[in-house]
Amino acid sequence: MALSAFQAGLTASVGMESGGFDTHSSNETDQRTALGNLFNLLTAVMDLSEAARVPCVVLATSDFGRTPHSTGAGTDHHPVSSILVLQNAPARALNLGLPSDHVIGASTDGDATRALRPVRVNPRTFAPDDAGVVITPGHVLRAMRRAARIASAPRLASFPIAVGADLALGG
Repeated sequence: MALSAFQAGLTASVGMESGGFDTHSSNETDQRTALGNLFNLLTAVMDLSEAARVPCVVLATSDFGRTPHSTGAGTDHHPVSSILVLQNAPARALNLGLPSDHVIGASTDGDATRALRPVRVNPRTFAPDDAGVVITPGHVLRAMRRAARIASAPRLASFPIAVGADLALGG
């Protein structure tokens, strides 16, 4: 339905949900199932949009991450998460300023008290940099506004995203 709405010029975005990630004690099994379902959905979106030659950029996000270590009853919620940005071939052909095949950002390694803490990165080079920024969803959303060429749209003036330094993404 969303693809038809895109093709008809009725919408420029759609929100979708894939649940099953709040797993706690059955984390290993349930995460595998939830990730499989999510990847199947993302594959279908990319395949269908590419076949229809509709430029498509997908942000796959979560409202929380998981600790890297089991507490005996599974893994707990963690404030550091990730965002996956996918773009199909028609979107890549538009030169939106979005990277392909890259991991941007970093987190610490270590035991349960030190692992998965955000590492500051240079907003231009994305290399670890103590004087850099911790990448947040706001950074990514501002980059998406630039990629969509709507960052200076008057209608968005009422909805600012204040993050400090912009990342070298999105045009």
